[in-house]
Amino acid sequence: MEVAKREKAGQISREIGGHEIIIRGQIADYVRKIGINFDLPATVPKNPDILMAYAVPESEEQNVTQALANCRKKVLEKVKTKNGSVTFFFKGNLL
Repeated sequence: MEVAKREKAGQISREIGGHEIIIRGQIADYVRKIGINFDLPATVPKNPDILMAYAVPESEEQNVTQALANCRKKVLEKVKTKNGSVTFFFKGNLL
């Protein structure tokens, strides 16, 4: 809802807001379910840092870069593939 309010107020574009929703919502939800819905080996420490990734078409690279900055996610690596996509790697953690 916070992203939708910022979009409506003209603070961010819908293109960037859509990526923020995926980063803050869908990817974060998947990470929260690790260890609950998805099992981890017993040797994994409690509350480990998790490497997250988000792959998009190259045409969305600038929008995703801004969305990650808005979400305060530091990009650890960015990989461009020959098929016209780019993958952003950033840290998350289990809560």
